[in-house]
Amino acid sequence: MAKFQPKIYSLSTLNIRQHFNSDYRFNDFRTDFSGESGSGKSLIADFIQMLLVGSRVFKSGTDGVSNRDTSGLVLKNGGGKYGRGYIFINIEIQYRKYITLGGYLDTTSTQMQFFIIQAGYDFEETLLPMNEPIFYKDLLLDGQIETLENLEKRFLGKGYLKGVNNKKYHHLLFNNGILAVDLSQNHQSLKSYAAIIRAFSREKGFFTDSDALKTFLFGDSDHKQLVDKYREEVQNINVDQQQHHHLLEEIATIRSKEQKIEHVLRDFNTCSQLKKQFSLENICFWYQENELIAEKLVQSTQDYQTNQIKRLLIKKKLSNVKITDVKDQHKTHSKLKNNNKNSEREKEKFEIEWQKAKNLLDESAKYKDNIDKVNSWFTEDRQDADAIRQWHKDKRSKVTDTDNLKAFEQFLIENKLKQQFEQSDRYNDYATAGKMTSQKLKDFEETISKLETQLVFSDLDNPASLAHWAIEHLDLPLTTEQESLLIHLQYLSRTTPNSPKERYLPFPEKLFKEPLTFKANDNGFWLELNGIHEFITNVPKQHLSVPPDQITLGREPRCRTTSNKI
Repeated sequence: MAKFQPKIYSLSTLNIRQHFNSDYRFNDFRTDFSGESGSGKSLIADFIQMLLVGSRVFKSGTDGVSNRDTSGLVLKNGGGKYGRGYIFINIEIQYRKYITLGGYLDTTSTQMQFFIIQAGYDFEETLLPMNEPIFYKDLLLDGQIETLENLEKRFLGKGYLKGVNNKKYHHLLFNNGILAVDLSQNHQSLKSYAAIIRAFSREKGFFTDSDALKTFLFGDSDHKQLVDKYREEVQNINVDQQQHHHLLEEIATIRSKEQKIEHVLRDFNTCSQLKKQFSLENICFWYQENELIAEKLVQSTQDYQTNQIKRLLIKKKLSNVKITDVKDQHKTHSKLKNNNKNSEREKEKFEIEWQKAKNLLDESAKYKDNIDKVNSWFTEDRQDADAIRQWHKDKRSKVTDTDNLKAFEQFLIENKLKQQFEQSDRYNDYATAGKMTSQKLKDFEETISKLETQLVFSDLDNPASLAHWAIEHLDLPLTTEQESLLIHLQYLSRTTPNSPKERYLPFPEKLFKEPLTFKANDNGFWLELNGIHEFITNVPKQHLSVPPDQITLGREPRCRTTSNKI
């Protein structure tokens, strides 16, 4: 199988004269461009020449056409001042694997800048082909034509774009098998390669006697000698330049060290001067301090001697003072002290009396205000005491009602009942609702009384219970002792229980007719059961201390139920 040879897959233009924004797909065998004169057919060959050799050696292959300036290929913007454009070809380097070679043009420069688009990041030696070719729409950012610098910062979706210089560009094309000749070696090879491309584009065939072609293919010995000599001189210059750079670095290092030494020496001299200055100032300071201390010592010595003399004089005067004079002075001092204490007491008494008088004055002012209020009441047709009392009672009732209303409103708010209350009859018609509430309270009290009686006397409907027997056989009203005994023993059954361990009361009349009891205290009494004493607690409230017709237990008579069934 033949080795795959790189070929031009397509050519694209973006904002280029006569071609505008276009993508041209090349056929594997032959691609023809047809059109009128001046439609831009010859520009296709010029674009390919420009992308392979660059704008520096580029010349149009069309006869009679003056040198084309690369800046003139770009369409300017609406203002006609500035424009930028792109020309690029997709090289199918392997089967359906592509590398894009392109050039960036703008109206501010006459030179074209090469760029390469590949799938990898390495732009030094090996290029990584993409799975898809690049078209002109791939270089538009939000529909706008950006600079090459801005495109380098963005991932195009298919590959990575990077601008390169001419030498690196041709070096990469040679290393990756796109060009068979390394055009980065010398400028003459680049010019010869450009001449060959132009010869093909003139449609006149290929002239085998071309000196440029011979030189390009077979070389020129004189040219090679000159080139070798040139390379040798360049190498020598490079060596000298390296040595020069090395010497410049050493000179810079020495200068840096000299500057640092000078800086250290300057700092050392400054430090020495500061030390000398500090020593002098320190000596001056302590000298002044010594002088001040010496002066203070002399003054203190003089003061001490003066005090000693004064002390001696005072001792001498005291020795001359008589004891009686001292006693007289002591008495005088004590008397003055007592007088001072008496003055303080009189002052306190005066303040107390003054405060009392002030309080009386304040109370008198209050009484006067009250008298003025009473006089104002009398002027309002309240001439007798009964009318004043009634007026006071009404006012006081209103104040109480207001306080109660505020407390009730606060209660409704705290319990979240205000809205419910405002929707009730009590809010709309308080008088009628109050009467109904009073009746309901009475009904509730009667019901509560019945329920309390039923709660105390449980199991009333059971004929075998002790409570049922007591209501039917005992003489009502019952005493406190009888009712307490009944409640205490009401859980006992009157029939023989299933379990022999439980107590029962088959003959309650024997217990209630003549119970053997004796009082223990106000809280209860003792019950004697054949030598066994059991404490019975008095009931807190009697329910059977009324005649039989006044007992309400909340139960319907049996006869009424029977009549209903009949």
